[in-house]
Amino acid sequence: MSKPTIFISHITQEKEIACVIKSFIEEKFLGIVDVFVSSHEESLKLGDDWMSTIKNSMIDCTMIIVICSPISITRPWINFESGAGWIKGTPVIPLCHSGLSPGKLPVPLNSFQASVLEMKPPNSNDNSFFLAISEFESVIEKSAISKHTIFINNLLSRQINLLKYAIHASTKDYEYLQNIDLNNGNLEKPP
Repeated sequence: MSKPTIFISHITQEKEIACVIKSFIEEKFLGIVDVFVSSHEESLKLGDDWMSTIKNSMIDCTMIIVICSPISITRPWINFESGAGWIKGTPVIPLCHSGLSPGKLPVPLNSFQASVLEMKPPNSNDNSFFLAISEFESVIEKSAISKHTIFINNLLSRQINLLKYAIHASTKDYEYLQNIDLNNGNLEKPP
């Protein structure tokens, strides 16, 4: 008789939290359930056909836990895997973290009864689990903010250079403008 399987749907950037939850569930249920996490080496082994392995795990699972953060809910795989569970009639449980609450879940995730992963441990035996989640949230928040800041800076720098060129070009003749190099941001005519 095979064990019931819990499928944890997550994005690659949140694999650490998915693996921590996998370990927590397996420990608390004393190994009587299997937990599938596509980013974990026990779930998806080298050489496996990953699409088939994920599909078969979804077919065989008895529950789907969806790791929901402000970043993950914008990704198509989260909705794809949740939808597969919904069609199959498998319970789908959104687990919110990093400031996301069940009330902020988008359609169709908000149609499932969700929970928030609280950071206060219920007892001293679970401190390491909640500490790992808190540390992960801190890392993901910093990396997401950093990526967005770099993107906005790059976008604004290009737009500012184009605006400077447009203003500068409006005061010059055509021959002068042919020798301007926009890539370096210098609007002065080369020597």
